[in-house]
Amino acid sequence: MSILSRRIVLFSSAALTAAALLGPAGAEDLKITIGYQTVVEPSKVPQADGAYEKATKAAIDWRKFDSGADVIAAIASGSVDIGYVGSSPLAAAASRELPIQTIFVVGLIGPSEALVARNGAGIEKVADLAGKKVAVPFVSTTHYSLLAALKHEGVDPKSVQIRRRCRLPANATACRPATRASTGPGSTGRSELVVIAR
Repeated sequence: MSILSRRIVLFSSAALTAAALLGPAGAEDLKITIGYQTVVEPSKVPQADGAYEKATKAAIDWRKFDSGADVIAAIASGSVDIGYVGSSPLAAAASRELPIQTIFVVGLIGPSEALVARNGAGIEKVADLAGKKVAVPFVSTTHYSLLAALKHEGVDPKSVQIRRRCRLPANATACRPATRASTGPGSTGRSELVVIAR
């Protein structure tokens, strides 16, 4: 079975599990709202092709979010039934005892993020971040990874100006003046440090 086929089966299983948790209804009457983020990974192909709807025989309302924290808030409020989040937003939600359940773990993302410095930024090692501005989406795996890297290298997080990275185009202008480092492709401002997904 290919990775893509396995993901369709696993995601469909997760959707059906959620359907069972959401209450009795015929499959043809089932409506599920799923929160997703724009990450590059294979499950986006069957999402775009409608394969999940075909496999579950459910009407799926896909809602795009820009962070795991936003997905968690939507799940806790009841506006989303299922969401795809990283470990840090999930841990933050669990620590606040929000009414959520983990029904499926997609995979381990250990090697999927990296800290990358802009050429000429004068950053060769994590210790060089002291005194620099670094932007990350707060309450995210990226945010946690930065804090963990600083701790691992013995750098006081207070010595780094950690800023909230805006992801929405409407907010990008507001972030631009204050941001000297950012995360991911399409970031605003001159980047001294970029956290990218591989």
